[in-house]
Amino acid sequence: MEKKQLILPIFFTLVTIIFAIYITRNIPPTLDLTKFYHGVGLSDAILLNFMPFVFNLIAIPFGILFIGVYFLISKILKRNYDFKIIILEGEKIKGFPTFTRTLLPSFLSLSIGLVIMNYYWLFNVRIIGYDPNTTILFAALLTAPFCSILVIPIWLLHDCGIIEIKRFRKDFRLSPEVNSVGQFYKYILRGYAGITTPIFYYLTFAKIFTEADPLLQIVIFFFPIALIGYFMPLTIIYELLFNKIKNLTLRIIRLEKINLDEIFT
Repeated sequence: MEKKQLILPIFFTLVTIIFAIYITRNIPPTLDLTKFYHGVGLSDAILLNFMPFVFNLIAIPFGILFIGVYFLISKILKRNYDFKIIILEGEKIKGFPTFTRTLLPSFLSLSIGLVIMNYYWLFNVRIIGYDPNTTILFAALLTAPFCSILVIPIWLLHDCGIIEIKRFRKDFRLSPEVNSVGQFYKYILRGYAGITTPIFYYLTFAKIFTEADPLLQIVIFFFPIALIGYFMPLTIIYELLFNKIKNLTLRIIRLEKINLDEIFT
């Protein structure tokens, strides 16, 4: 990993830590934030604001194992495809994957919070938050590790070169299709939790924002940005341990390895 790729992840992580400390210090000591954790005030705030960092890292081994589920689903849904491992010669990833990859799980966790708030009649919101609005914030934090487990296999399927090649018949006028297996799942999750998620988030809070107290206004405004920072350590650890994670992944999914030139021959 290049040093310049660490600039944005470290920056966003620090922003999130500062945000979490500020919120924790200003939470009323007698306020019971959520019944999900036992305690009030400071203890609730510490658990909600800082435990997602720990839970996201714990999610890494579960995400690696979950790649088997993704691959099995692909094998069932795409029976007319052959699955191979393409030999990737490059060691580096272009751009800032440690930053851009956090957007999908961040939007996904935020969208889950919005869904739970809008369908509060299906949930006991008192367990998740102390009102429907804080339910969005707390549900996003509590489901962050689950979202990590969902996206880690997508990174692995892409980075390990696991591809799907559609079988085709020469008597049909069809071009062969070659895609990363992870691309299929990326499109599904991105379709559910795309760029419209933060837009709906701010529209949801627009009515109460002007009437909210200053602390809640800060939380509402900066929460989507701070949420990104919760996933930054996950992507850094993933990049640092990628070679070991890749070897473990290839033990789980055993496929024929091919060169790029062999795909269309």
